[in-house]
Formats: sequence, C-alpha cells, structure tokens
Amino acid sequence: MSDCITVHIGLDVHKESIEVARADADGGEVCHVGRIDGDLPVLDAALARLRCPVSGMQVVYEAGGKRQQHEHFQ
Repeated sequence: MSDCITVHIGLDVHKESIEVARADADGGEVCHVGRIDGDLPVLDAALARLRCPVSGMQVVYEAGGKRQQHEHFQ
C-alpha cells in the first residue's frame, strides 16, 4: 500500500483550528499549508484541494500531545 502514497498530510489539531502541512512521499520537504477552522466541512474542503485525483494521500494527525492513527486515501 505504501507504493500508492504520493502525498503526506500532517494535521495538528487544536480546539478551534487545525494546522495543515504537506510533503511529497518521495522525501520532499515539509511545507506549512496553513491554518483552517476546526470543523469537518472545512477539513474536507482543504483535503480535497490538496489531493490529485490519481494520487494516494496519507493523513496523520496529532491531538492532545499524542500522534494518532493515520488514514490512507486513494
């Protein structure tokens, strides 16, 4: 499955906002994408803007000081 991943997305979840970062799976530099509101419709829209239709995406989030489960989208 890791062969399908082309983009890594990191989310730092806060009470009212989410910090979004991105890196290419081939070892690309991590870049801060921005801060979004902390609700699901805004997060869905942000992830849709970051994803190419043919690429895989791995999302890892942190909330409350612990690294949480990641999700893989294809």
